[in-house]
Amino acid sequence: MKLAIPVQSKEGFVSAEEVEKKVSMLMDGKSLRLPSTEAARDIHVLIPVWWRWYYWGSPIAWTIYGIFASQFGDIKTVIDTPQGPQRVDLYLKENLGHEHDFVIPVFFAHIGWVLLFFFVFAYGIKFLKLHSAAELSDLQDVK
Repeated sequence: MKLAIPVQSKEGFVSAEEVEKKVSMLMDGKSLRLPSTEAARDIHVLIPVWWRWYYWGSPIAWTIYGIFASQFGDIKTVIDTPQGPQRVDLYLKENLGHEHDFVIPVFFAHIGWVLLFFFVFAYGIKFLKLHSAAELSDLQDVK
């Protein structure tokens, strides 16, 4: 897979392989692999239809969507993709399904997750009976 990374240079775009070589030279020959965006797309495609609710019910999925959509979703720069030259925003929309316009709902989904975890924690602290070690030893002495 040849994916160009938008890096400022006189020649234009730098391929992922070139970046890996330069980073490897800086790291004294140790190898480095850049993560592939195709892996994220393949994971979403390989999920059975009846499990898609689980994907969208995951805070991690919302976070990854928000990061990609907010950081790269409004970039109009042309990159070299396996399908040919394509704008970054169109590549994200067509291959990963990430749209920059969906960043606001992602923000509110994160607020919802925080509130859900807060209320579940507060409910657990208030209504669940958590015994201390001293209380447990007292209970064992009664038997």
